This record gives sequence, structure tokens and C-alpha cells, in this order.
Amino acid sequence: MRKAAPSRRIQEQEVTIVRLKREVETLIDRVKEHDPKIHSVSDQVEINKDSLQVVRGEQ
Repeated sequence: MRKAAPSRRIQEQEVTIVRLKREVETLIDRVKEHDPKIHSVSDQVEINKDSLQVVRGEQ
């Protein structure tokens, strides 16, 4: 005979899954917020790298 309600362990797992999904969504939102900043810093690093090569004469 099957139980009508899920076991306590399954309920706890479901709660954990919901919590983890929310945390992942929060992390994704934060990454999206920081993405333009990351690209800006990356571009600045490339510009500085290119400038150093020009100064060294390594074109």
C-alpha cells in the first residue's frame, strides 16, 4: 500500500531543492549585474597590455 503523503525525507529534499534554485537564481542575477563591469575591466587590461607591448617595441 502506498502512502498518500510524501515521506519527511522527500519533503526535506523538496524544500532544499527550492532553496537551492532560489540561490542559483540570485547568483545568476548578480553575475548579470557584474557582467558589464567584468567586460570593462577586461577591455582595460587588454588596452594596458597593448600599451606595454608598444612601449617595449614588441609590436
